[in-house]
Amino acid sequence: MLTCDFLESIDKEISKRLYALENPETETFSESLWEKGIKSLSPNTQTYLNKILSFASSIQYHHVGLSSKAYCAHPIRVAGMTLILSHESEKQLLGSVALLHNVLEVSSINVEELRLRTDNITTEYIQKLTVTRDLQEDPAYLNQYYNSIASTSHKLSIVKIIDKIDNLFMLGLNPDSNVKASYLTEIENYVLPLVEDSLPILTEYMKSLVSYNRKNEIIDKSKFL
Repeated sequence: MLTCDFLESIDKEISKRLYALENPETETFSESLWEKGIKSLSPNTQTYLNKILSFASSIQYHHVGLSSKAYCAHPIRVAGMTLILSHESEKQLLGSVALLHNVLEVSSINVEELRLRTDNITTEYIQKLTVTRDLQEDPAYLNQYYNSIASTSHKLSIVKIIDKIDNLFMLGLNPDSNVKASYLTEIENYVLPLVEDSLPILTEYMKSLVSYNRKNEIIDKSKFL
């Protein structure tokens, strides 16, 4: 079932993320994915992306129950995996987008500052990825949202896919069964088609993640830590 050398069994991936969540000051897993993604890039690209990483790491994130450092581990993992899986010519752009994909939603950073810190296309793509929460249950909005991601001239869909994969490992921490069911339905209806089109190597793994979450609704931390 394993399709990429950085993805182990679902239980192992959950365990690594739980440890990162519980030990944000000492965990090395998230940074290791970043290092794996960036190590083969040109010195100039590495310098640029490390500058974006420094910016992302300096942001004060507003996420219930998580410190900024604990939250930032998620975009760092998403960026690392995105760098591993994206085409050479798109790594700088998509790596930057992945590092900052949630800043408009979970920080006080606005579009103008984001543009000053990055560039126009990075800012545009982050805006495309930012969900209008009041409409997130509306099928018409979701169709438009995912079509907009899929139709970009660059493979922005890779960032969205990896973001969802990273979140799926931790979905069992959410106690609301209705929220989880809606999330999994969104994955099946909108994200899996993106996977099949942009990252077919991950199709079976993503399907297994969805099935795992339907069968195992609640994560028992004592099993993994």
